[in-house]
Amino acid sequence: MTIKLLIPLLVTSLSMLSPVFAMDSDAVKAHMEKISEQAQERTEETSRLKALEQQVQELGALIRMMLEEKEQKMDS
Repeated sequence: MTIKLLIPLLVTSLSMLSPVFAMDSDAVKAHMEKISEQAQERTEETSRLKALEQQVQELGALIRMMLEEKEQKMDS
């Protein structure tokens, strides 16, 4: 079953790639550079987002700790 699906997928993929092979090497290089730059930007954005999420978690923990200390002082 999977081989029957794999063969048409492979043929379709190759037919979609044929225009790329027809382009000159400068155009292909330009496209590859653009794709690489976009991937780098996405990586940087993801890294920044993860860093911000970590900061939010740390600030939340700090606020909880401060509130707990305040409650303990009020109970004493």
